[in-house]
Amino acid sequence: MNRDTNMIIRFFVCTFAGSIIPWGLAAVIGIGADTPAGALLVGLGGISPTLGAAAVLFWAVRKKIPTGYLERLSPRLIPGKWLALILLLPAGASLLTLGAVMAADPSRELLSLLQLEPFRHPLRGLGFLLFVFIFGPLPEELGWRGFVLDPLSRRVGLFWGSLVVALAWMAWHVPLFFISGYPLHEMALGKVDLMLYFAVLFPKSILFTWIWHHTGKSTLGAVLFHYSINLCGMIVDPGVLGELFSGLIYTALAMGVLIFDMAIFTPPGKTGDLQ
Repeated sequence: MNRDTNMIIRFFVCTFAGSIIPWGLAAVIGIGADTPAGALLVGLGGISPTLGAAAVLFWAVRKKIPTGYLERLSPRLIPGKWLALILLLPAGASLLTLGAVMAADPSRELLSLLQLEPFRHPLRGLGFLLFVFIFGPLPEELGWRGFVLDPLSRRVGLFWGSLVVALAWMAWHVPLFFISGYPLHEMALGKVDLMLYFAVLFPKSILFTWIWHHTGKSTLGAVLFHYSINLCGMIVDPGVLGELFSGLIYTALAMGVLIFDMAIFTPPGKTGDLQ
């Protein structure tokens, strides 16, 4: 079996085992995410992409984490214009979404579309910002874009690699829909919400890959982009209509990337290995 294929399979096995066990336990027993035990189980499953990448790299590369993997966390890989895009693109998409919702329904007030409660107290706001960073962007991207996208791109190219990551990313989240008290549990009650949530993962994955490629395969870039998306998503609450507009905006952005930067999504070639 090809070395890259071996690493990809091992990563997915470790990652899904590491999430299904604690999340499945919480769902079956009925432990809510709003309880200490439930929060612990949700957190354990949430770090499975990082643990999966670390386990595969540790055993595959002379029983140590390769320096190349860690170097991709360096801020030096991200040019200033790309850092601005990483942080501002999700904010711009959110502003367009707000504008579209208010244009479609003039009776809606801006403040009714925003969740500003966490920022009413400075310390609480700081804690909220830290929470959003640690629970999601950091542990997920150390695995998805920080590790598995690289061997996938060598095997099937960046386009198909992006879609495989999107499918895995989607499937990985599924158990969370069955854990009461977790935000995705309420979303599962609405079929339209659920469909929009899954559908937008594909264009977002294309955008992640585009940024990853142009920032020297920066893991930090992927983490910050994920963080910016999640933060905007938690502050802006435009409802189902807004989620539809948001999905269309991200789809249009991804299509633009595929059209105007098609060269990077050509068939696979050597993109460099972790040493």
